[in-house]
Amino acid sequence: MLNKGLLIAFFFIVFYAFRLDYPHRLYFDEFFYVPAARNLLHLSAYSSWPGHPPLGKLLIAGSIRIFGDNPVAWRLPSLVLGGCATALAGYLAFLFSGSWLLFLLTSLLLSLDGLWITQARIALLNAPMVFFILLTLVLWRHGDLSPAKRSGWWLAAAISAGLAAACKWQGALVILIPPVFYLLSKKEDRPADSIKPLWVFYLFLVMLAVYFATFLIVLFIPGYGWKDIWLLQFKIPAFHLHDQPDIYRYKSAWYTWPFLLRPVWYGFQRENPGALISEQTVNGIICLGNPVLFLLIFPAIFWLAKQWRRFRDPLAVLVLSGFFIFWIPSAFVSRCTIFNHFYPVIPFAFIGIAAMTRQMLNSAKTLRVLAASIIVAMAALCFVFFYPLWVGMSIPDYYYQMHLWLPWWI
Repeated sequence: MLNKGLLIAFFFIVFYAFRLDYPHRLYFDEFFYVPAARNLLHLSAYSSWPGHPPLGKLLIAGSIRIFGDNPVAWRLPSLVLGGCATALAGYLAFLFSGSWLLFLLTSLLLSLDGLWITQARIALLNAPMVFFILLTLVLWRHGDLSPAKRSGWWLAAAISAGLAAACKWQGALVILIPPVFYLLSKKEDRPADSIKPLWVFYLFLVMLAVYFATFLIVLFIPGYGWKDIWLLQFKIPAFHLHDQPDIYRYKSAWYTWPFLLRPVWYGFQRENPGALISEQTVNGIICLGNPVLFLLIFPAIFWLAKQWRRFRDPLAVLVLSGFFIFWIPSAFVSRCTIFNHFYPVIPFAFIGIAAMTRQMLNSAKTLRVLAASIIVAMAALCFVFFYPLWVGMSIPDYYYQMHLWLPWWI
């Protein structure tokens, strides 16, 4: 299974590394995170962007140190961890279902999605955070399935949860999934022996220790000390909860994200603006999910809710808990929100879509098998159609216009 997962991750990394150096400059929120990474690399300052912990920026700094200060190095951590997250999501689905087909479908559908692709090709903190979220759940599930080695697996899961939180505080929400899972699942899907509260408290302390350990870099920056590590913890929530001007043209409310009402253009330019429109070429990068797959998000969620109600299916509990735990808190963020904040929800949504598709493929009814095959084929065609705008390829203006399905996609 490890070899298959590594093969999937390798395929994703190689395939989506195409034009990773485009644009050949900082774009979108790279303007915040790459300079912050440079400051950490040279120990010249902590960050003028206090909204998140340091781990994601440290990963960018490490890549710059090894590969040089260039666009590929900036984005390489997101690409590698985004590729590994593709395999981890499939493996997580396997651990809850025992189905190799579900492993493959989950990884395949994620690989066809524009939101998943664009986040793995930009120097942000999202891909590292989601990688550690999925790794935490994989390690936790292994502990559930291996009682004799549970303490080791769960200790590793606590370390991973600390690293997820050290990328963005949103990553800490992963610790809510196990208790919700135990609450909503069947008795036989819970650990046979009781979980001691003291052991849970110990794991929480491990998570906190790992989280704060990522801030030790601050002590090596002139003018900073132990007190500053503590003060930085108050700047993070203040940044997100304080009312701020709407700094993004492509702002959108959290409840609109599953419906693709307002995607985000990370960049756009006309390469020969002096020519006739019919002769112009454009290139741009749009953070937009695969429309075919996004249409299936709520049908899959409703189907899984039915599965949970009838069978207390553990996979349904995982998907439903992860989906709502990572989506609903966005409703309480007062600062400007945009579509790519939906990214941590995507692996859970797509596991659900893959599970529904697998059910149809395994059906004895020919029409259901045919419908599932059509879904995968249409998602693949949609991927081919939008791929140039997910990686910034040059395309004719008329082809660009064909992608503007809704007027507010501009």
